[in-house]
Amino acid sequence: GVSGRRVVACASGVRRIAALGAAKSKKRAGGGFGSKPAATEGPACCPCGGGAAGTPYKKCCAPYHDGGALPPTAEALMRSRYSAFVKKKIKYLVETTHEEHPGAKGMRLDNGEIQSTLAEDLKATCDKCVFLGLEVLETKGGLEGDAEGEVYFETKFTVAGQRGFRQRGKKEAPQSLRERSRFVRVEASEGSDDGTPLGRWLYREGTPEGEGYKAN
Repeated sequence: GVSGRRVVACASGVRRIAALGAAKSKKRAGGGFGSKPAATEGPACCPCGGGAAGTPYKKCCAPYHDGGALPPTAEALMRSRYSAFVKKKIKYLVETTHEEHPGAKGMRLDNGEIQSTLAEDLKATCDKCVFLGLEVLETKGGLEGDAEGEVYFETKFTVAGQRGFRQRGKKEAPQSLRERSRFVRVEASEGSDDGTPLGRWLYREGTPEGEGYKAN
């Protein structure tokens, strides 16, 4: 079966469904180790914090989400995926997930039956989580000349509307989650039969940790 009590990391967002209750559920550019999160205050600011303080969403991640540009680095993709979770850009999240990611084909029961699709899992996460900020802790590779990259990040969030999670008269307690995400670039040698633009970074897999995630 599928275990509850799992939260999707905001940049990965695959197969780890936001459910901290008891019920089962379907489920910076720059920035090296220790970098502080950029200011993202104001409704027009981009949630990813990747540009200068106060960079508006329309000049940051929006072109990626709208298909007008491709993230040039693994970190840029990771930040754009975080923004996509905040903005509920499900289609973008699906398109930037590598076909070999463990959750790419959705959630399956022990008998192999598909319980939910990737898009459904991502939507469930976007609907349940309120994302409070992103901090990139470390990056390895993932630059324009690289074929692979790794981004280690932390995000804070709350899970809204979970039975048994919110106490009377109290707000949902913020949770934190760290993930080491791995990305690959789709090159010409791999082909692009599925229509994925050559040279595009894709999210391959991630290893989460922290209070917002509990392994089976």
